[in-house]
Amino acid sequence: MNIKLCCCLMAFTLISYVAADVDHVVVNETRQIVLRCHQSVKGDVTWSREKDGRTSKIITISGDEDKKHTKDPRYYSQADKSLVITKVKSSDSGRYDCNNEPAAELTVIPSENHQSFAGTEIKTVRERKSVTLKCPDEDDDDLKWSRLFGEIRQGRIQIKDQKLIIKDARREDTGLYFCGGKPAVFLNVTRRRSTP
Repeated sequence: MNIKLCCCLMAFTLISYVAADVDHVVVNETRQIVLRCHQSVKGDVTWSREKDGRTSKIITISGDEDKKHTKDPRYYSQADKSLVITKVKSSDSGRYDCNNEPAAELTVIPSENHQSFAGTEIKTVRERKSVTLKCPDEDDDDLKWSRLFGEIRQGRIQIKDQKLIIKDARREDTGLYFCGGKPAVFLNVTRRRSTP
């Protein structure tokens, strides 16, 4: 019994450590982004992307040679084996792995000329701070909040007067929030600065 409990606690600690090490990267469409591995990068490095439960390899970097697993010319590597994506698109959103280890959760904010997202407010808040998201159409009393790529969990989150209040914001709260079925706010939760 004690061994099982100890193993479960060790597994939970490892999973928590790995999950905490994933960067939540938010970038506007058409920009360039550089994603870095979290672990030591000696030897070959393979970058892959997970989206909708499927993993697809992007590029393998070995020595001075890159082997691309996709025909998309927007992907290439840097000398430190980082992955570069040029002219990012909203369809590039998803989790990126370095040698099968989660490295970054990328969210691409669609450009203003993308009709369904035009006028969406972008709000940035630091971890552990509270933030209030306002519905652009506050006149409707029957508005429901929802989220792209994830659920809105009760507890730290309240809805009051058509406003979504997130207490103790966490990195996983980053994302696009909808009010009344329309894009309302893109929330970017950034790392808390450590005090020296």
